[in-house]
Amino acid sequence: MPAHPSVAITIAESDEPLVPLPREVIELAYYANERWPGASKSLRARESVSSRLAAAAVRLPADFGIVVLDAWRSTQFQRALYEHYYRDSSLAPGFVSDPEHQLWIPPHETGGALDVSLTWKGQPLSLGTEFDSFTHKARLDAYEGSRDAEPFRSLRRLLVAALTAVDFCPYPEEWWHFSYGDQHWAYNKGLPAAPYGRVGPDGD
Repeated sequence: MPAHPSVAITIAESDEPLVPLPREVIELAYYANERWPGASKSLRARESVSSRLAAAAVRLPADFGIVVLDAWRSTQFQRALYEHYYRDSSLAPGFVSDPEHQLWIPPHETGGALDVSLTWKGQPLSLGTEFDSFTHKARLDAYEGSRDAEPFRSLRRLLVAALTAVDFCPYPEEWWHFSYGDQHWAYNKGLPAAPYGRVGPDGD
C-alpha cells in the first residue's frame, strides 16, 4: 500500500484470534498452489473477518460464490513477497506493503485483509485481470465507463456490494483486496484506531 493518511491510525488491539475460513466460501490458497516458499496451505483470518465473509457469501445471487485466494500472512512471507515484486524497480509503490514500515502494518499481517474473487457454480470467474496483476486494469473502477466493460464491471460491482454490505472496505488499486479492522479500514470508517494490528500464527 502507498503512503497514506491511514498511517496515522493507531492500533487498539482486540486480541481476536485467527480462525479458519468459513465453509460458505471456496479456499484456493494462491501462493501455496504456486509453490511459494513459506506460503500457508490453509488460509486463516480474524474471527470477525471470517464471520463477515460467510455473511457476504450468502448475500450473493443463486449459483454465485466467493473464492478466497489469500488471507493472513506471516511477516516473513510478506517480506518475501515485497522483495520479489520490487526487484522490478518499474513497479509503482503501493501494490505490496513493506513489512519494515515504521507506522503502517501490512493489511494481510493483521488477519483483516482478504484477496477474493467470485465463482459461478463453483468455478472461479475472471474479473478482468489475473490476481496480483499490477496494472491499471486492476483498479476497482477500471471498467466504469468503458465500452468493453461487461461482464467485468457488473461482476466487480457484485463483489463490492456483497462485501461492503457486511462492513468490508475495498482497496481502490486492486479489485480483489478487501479488509476489515486494519488501518486502511479504520481510516475509511473515520475511526481513530484500528482493532487489528500485526498478529502471529498463534494469535500473539
